[in-house]
This record gives sequence, C-alpha cells and structure tokens, in this order.
Amino acid sequence: MTDSDDNYGPNYYQMNETCGTGVLPDIEWEHMGYLIPKGKYIKDLKFAGKSNNTQVTDLEVYVICRRPDPITRWDTGMDNDLEDVQDVLYSGLFKEIQHTGNMNDFMLKTIDINYLVPEDSMISIYLRPVGGITATRYYSATWTWQII
Repeated sequence: MTDSDDNYGPNYYQMNETCGTGVLPDIEWEHMGYLIPKGKYIKDLKFAGKSNNTQVTDLEVYVICRRPDPITRWDTGMDNDLEDVQDVLYSGLFKEIQHTGNMNDFMLKTIDINYLVPEDSMISIYLRPVGGITATRYYSATWTWQII
C-alpha cells in the first residue's frame, strides 16, 4: 500500500510512502493530502493509469478525507496518529465492474464520491497492487478531482 511521500507531499512525482501490506492502509498523521476547504463538495475522482507488467492484475484504491480532531489542531499542531478523523470516500478495486483489459493497458475510471467537506481537510489516495507479483512493479497514473 502506498501514498504520497510525507516528506514531499502529494505533488511529488512519485508515490513511495510505505503504508502497510494489508487491505487497508496504515494511515499516519504525517501523510499529506490535497487541502480542501470546508463547504466544498467533492463530486468525483477521475483516475487513469497503467502498470509496467501484467503481474499486476488489479489495483486497490482507497480514498480518504481527513482532518484534525479536534479541528483546532490546525492551529495547535497535529503530531500523532490519534489526532485526526478519517472519512472513507472510496474503497475498492480499479477494475471492478467496467474494466476487462490488462492493467498494463491505459485505463480510466471515474469514482463517484459525492461528499460535502465538513471542515478544512485533506484528501488522499492510497494504492495497492494486486496479483502474483515477483519483483518491483510500477503503476503510472494521473488523476483529477471534481470539486465544486
């Protein structure tokens, strides 16, 4: 499972933060996401990509919105894993339902989110490859959020 690097943030050119090996990511307070102001509406996530090898048969996608708990920690500081609230916006496989191609073919998925941001928050994507993987494999991806 991986997320954007907590040293460089979500705009870094690679997602290389270790977030565990289980189905659910190990979410830590240091992980950075895209800042979303209170009151914005996250409509969907368009996510496209391809793997560099057919051993990657699918991709688990986990999307969260999180904020400090209490919200005043934006002012006083957040410094441990128990100081945030995490709302799961999506948890599922990339290929579920509509995709039949190989993961090394470029494919697009639109993930409906429909979420009203309750407080100033961060949104993050966590990814985990699925398959009989015998060596390091890569997934090249791009995405965009529809936020109104």
